[in-house]
Amino acid sequence: MEGLRRRLEAIGKSSGLDRVGFAGTEAFPEVESSMRRRIDNGLSGNLGFTYSDPGVATAPRLSFSWGRTLVVGARAYLPEAGSPDLGPDPNNPSGRMSRVAAGDGYEPLRRGLEDLADLLRVEGYRAEVLCDDNRLVDRA
Repeated sequence: MEGLRRRLEAIGKSSGLDRVGFAGTEAFPEVESSMRRRIDNGLSGNLGFTYSDPGVATAPRLSFSWGRTLVVGARAYLPEAGSPDLGPDPNNPSGRMSRVAAGDGYEPLRRGLEDLADLLRVEGYRAEVLCDDNRLVDRA
């Protein structure tokens, strides 16, 4: 298994991921509690896709009963995004936008995760890629 993990890490790096990690599929009760508190206090920002069902989003085995290990890929978007220019005239700025809005940060991440899933499938494992998917809260 350690050899497979090293190969996954190497493929992740060559696919543009900054990190590849591994976690169990146990539920995240602390995250669920935090999400429910945010909902109760009106702090979920109307993010229905993230907060529609905290019980499911924080329990990987509810959606993936067959899963035993989460293979997690991370890719930073901030260094590429930078800070958008204010425009040619500093007295009449054209505006600013969020760094995350400067491009589709999910597409390169999704490609890297697909490369990891491809290796797992070749090795006989079942794999499903989740990227910005409401079935599993991604920060946990």
